[in-house]
Amino acid sequence: MTSGFDNISISSVKVFKKIYFAAALTILVVFVLLIKCSNPSAPGSLFFVQPENIEPAQPSQYGLVIVVHGWIEKGGNDWPEDMAKEIAKKVDSDLWLCGYFDWPEGADRINPTNAAKFARDTAGPKLADEIIQKFGNVRHIHLIGHSCGCWVINKAAEILAEKTQADLQLTFLDAYVPMGWQENKLGDIKVTEGRRFWAEHYFTRDYTIGFTEVTLTNAHNVDISALDSGIKDHKFPWRWYYATITGQYPKSMFSDGTEYEFIVDGIEYGFARSKEADGEKTWQKSLTLPPGNEPISLSPKN
Repeated sequence: MTSGFDNISISSVKVFKKIYFAAALTILVVFVLLIKCSNPSAPGSLFFVQPENIEPAQPSQYGLVIVVHGWIEKGGNDWPEDMAKEIAKKVDSDLWLCGYFDWPEGADRINPTNAAKFARDTAGPKLADEIIQKFGNVRHIHLIGHSCGCWVINKAAEILAEKTQADLQLTFLDAYVPMGWQENKLGDIKVTEGRRFWAEHYFTRDYTIGFTEVTLTNAHNVDISALDSGIKDHKFPWRWYYATITGQYPKSMFSDGTEYEFIVDGIEYGFARSKEADGEKTWQKSLTLPPGNEPISLSPKN
């Protein structure tokens, strides 16, 4: 007969084994990540896409549209490549070249602040350098960034403002502002006389506890929290922006045909605010929308 003491002992051993193996696995995962993060990371690479059956565009030195992912994400075979392809379907390929910037090694950090630092100090300059080397005389550059990727596009824009003659548009999607960082660095782009710059920020009040719902001083702010019918999600802004391009949310997260909202007081937000979407008239209207505003709120239709 087994005593009560023996039962307790056997139970305790089983619990100990579970805790031991769980702790060992956690330590192993952290160890691997630390080794990975301690090694030099590739700064990132720029890739271009075109619709099927259309040759890669030579944009007549006209315009570029580049999509950039954020923390613990990648660009290829993921939403940035998908978004770039959808934009490419909407624009004149003789005038616009669409692509994405992939920086997965730098984005794969345990601490998102370290990813943001890599984005600002390494990935951003690399993106700017690739654009300057290949398309230094383009007339318009639109950079779209999510989360930590906002620091990639912001730093790239700083350099492009200095070293090119292009007009610049920045689209921040749930911009991540680490603790102690100044939000007014985002969108603080100085262009020379005769050139134009505009930034917009679409965000949700989500589980990031305030780090991605900052009203940016140097961007036109739009709160799309009310449109997210589920758990408020840090990824929702890029999914919503995708919907403003294609007319529906990505099938991976929303049912096909789900309605979205993008108009307030007659102003269309999202992709409609870009020059590549509807030409110079649209771009001129965007330039009149003020930065540092009390966020515009988009709400579902009643």
